[in-house]
Amino acid sequence: MARASDRSWAGQRILVLSPTPTHPQDYGNRKRIYEIYKRISDSGGQISFAHYPSEAEWRNTVPRRADRDMAAAWSEYFTIPPTRAYHTPPIGDIHGIDEWWDDSIGDFLRWVFRTHVFDIFIVNYAWLSKAFEFAPPSVVKILDTHDKLSGRGAVLAHNGIEPEFFFTSEDEEALAFARADIVWAIKESEREQFVRMAATPVITLPHLDPQSLVERPLPDPDGYLRVGFIGARNSINRTSITNFLAEALPLFRKWLAPIKIVIAGSVCDELDRIDSPFLELRGRVDDVASFYASVDCMAVPMTFSTGLKIKTGEALSFGVPVIGTEHAFEGYSTSHPLHRLADHAAVAHALIDLSFAPRTSLDALVSASQQAYRETAKQIEDAYTKTHEFIRKAQPSIIYAVDSRAFVAGTVFNHVMRSVDEFLQSIAHVTILVASGSVTDLLAARAEGERVQRVVAAGDLEGCRQLAAPLAAVGIEAVEVDRYLKGRQPKVLIADTWHSDFEKGGLRGSKLLSRPELIFLAGVPAPAGPVDARQTFIIANSPSRQLAALLAGTGADLVLAPHLRRSAQMFSMRQPNQGTCVVILGSPETRAVKYALALAEAWKASVRLVGGSRPTAEFAGDNGLICISASEFLAEVTAGTETRPLFALDMSEGKFGLQLCREILDRLQVPVATMIEQFGHRRPPMTIATEADLYDVFRRFMLEPEAARNAAFEYPRGHAYDKAAGWESIAARLGDVIGGLASAA
Repeated sequence: MARASDRSWAGQRILVLSPTPTHPQDYGNRKRIYEIYKRISDSGGQISFAHYPSEAEWRNTVPRRADRDMAAAWSEYFTIPPTRAYHTPPIGDIHGIDEWWDDSIGDFLRWVFRTHVFDIFIVNYAWLSKAFEFAPPSVVKILDTHDKLSGRGAVLAHNGIEPEFFFTSEDEEALAFARADIVWAIKESEREQFVRMAATPVITLPHLDPQSLVERPLPDPDGYLRVGFIGARNSINRTSITNFLAEALPLFRKWLAPIKIVIAGSVCDELDRIDSPFLELRGRVDDVASFYASVDCMAVPMTFSTGLKIKTGEALSFGVPVIGTEHAFEGYSTSHPLHRLADHAAVAHALIDLSFAPRTSLDALVSASQQAYRETAKQIEDAYTKTHEFIRKAQPSIIYAVDSRAFVAGTVFNHVMRSVDEFLQSIAHVTILVASGSVTDLLAARAEGERVQRVVAAGDLEGCRQLAAPLAAVGIEAVEVDRYLKGRQPKVLIADTWHSDFEKGGLRGSKLLSRPELIFLAGVPAPAGPVDARQTFIIANSPSRQLAALLAGTGADLVLAPHLRRSAQMFSMRQPNQGTCVVILGSPETRAVKYALALAEAWKASVRLVGGSRPTAEFAGDNGLICISASEFLAEVTAGTETRPLFALDMSEGKFGLQLCREILDRLQVPVATMIEQFGHRRPPMTIATEADLYDVFRRFMLEPEAARNAAFEYPRGHAYDKAAGWESIAARLGDVIGGLASAA
């Protein structure tokens, strides 16, 4: 059971695939599955439980109460419809590891990974391990084995039981382990075997029920030692208790021992033909705790089985005296001699001795049971700690910092965030940190069903204190940015906006990728000097003097890449009704722009002058031309209300705030002539180095036929925007910290 203060799984989204339901907890495997995910849920994890029914009672009907209980227990609950017979015998001598696979599971997983974001995928039982092949590379894959399936058939056959359920070879089971990132073994002896079979890391995770000590009963009025045994109806339990009784009952008669073996559970259905005064069959019990409180001690006389004897752990959780074989206690920490008996006869003799001894002789066994529980609970804590450490190291953790306007549908900020998030979510554990803007944008986005799921907000965001409760209600946590970064230790921070806490040391182990164009458009100050990070990169789509100065001041490396990953159909322009329009990117104060405006006036062309991120202001000219900001221009383009120009002039000299405008014009295949400095005699077409060049551009587009203009204009297909050009460069910079990133780009 998770401690009240334990938030170790907070923020993690876990998909669980199980062929076994979690309700009701009337079988050992159901108890284990329930307790693991209840603990994770109590520690802040969000469980999406996918049940593939493989048990008889679920195949022809749906147990409604269990179905409702599971839906209530987990954040999300799915039932995957089975499309094949269950528990079929092997085609050959053994089952192939995928022999029980159902393609309906694959269909479900394709859908759920396309529509949901998960950090961890836990599959129960090796025979469902094919499911890992459907998980994105960013998802940490954990296999909970429950049992060693290889050699299982031989163990059963050796004990006179027809091989049942699923049994396979070590080679086949090793294939399952290789599909996982980490394997949970239920006991140490199986961990040692799994380690020899495959290279996948294996952690021992035993099982215990939550501790619930019961009152010990008053002595039996007839002087009997009441020895409990509880078990479900299966061949291993039936064979074990039958064999034990065959040896024990004659010994009890020989010594006239005052013993009553009290058996509960559905295993009683297999024992009704045994007639003995030493035996009492209670059948199924509604209250397991009451059963444990009604007996003087419990016996677990198991000499063979696979996996962990969960009935042993259950007895320890109730704190009752337990007598058992060494095999029954395999996987549990204990030092008491009566927890390590050799065989059925040894268990019978121990019970005979106890039946004649004072009842106080059971006190030492009570203490031993509670000590065994504490030590095993510590093993479980250690297993979770090791699992967390593995996940922390294996999980490609990226924080993506954005302005709140990224959550306003239809804005360029939103298009950019979706483009980046699409690239990252399939390859890394991504958290979006809203580091600037307003809380109202987030609440409005959630109200409209915004699907970006893993979001936190800077605690000093506008309105955050006043609206903390509504934020929490829609699943957005307000965080102190510096503390959050130091706690998360992200491998990468991608900054499309800036927060002053980024400069306080929380990024020392991280790679920082900042995008000054987006930071500029967000309207927040960014540092001009170095930031204390493992390595710093600046991403821009073209070099410029302003960019060179920033690189020199920060000591960052340059990555040339577009701001958007795909063109798709996110932008459009309306066709002009009449006249000719020219878009000019640049400052109205520069000589070059003034000359371009004069040419436009002479050629009777209308002009859209886009001048950085400044508020709308009038150009100080005779024609009263309005200079709009880059944000205004981008808003009109994303809304589809901007008129498509005949051509555009990029006279911005690469200044921040206008390069995204240029990129979108390129993506819309608007011819763009670029002003450059004169470098020698050869330069690319559609570039402007002199006033004559600028005049020539106007003349060409105003007078020449469209075919001739298009022949002179080279749309930048070399950039291959639709093929995510430049993002391979980003991937290359991150390849040593994000496994599989380069291939996914």
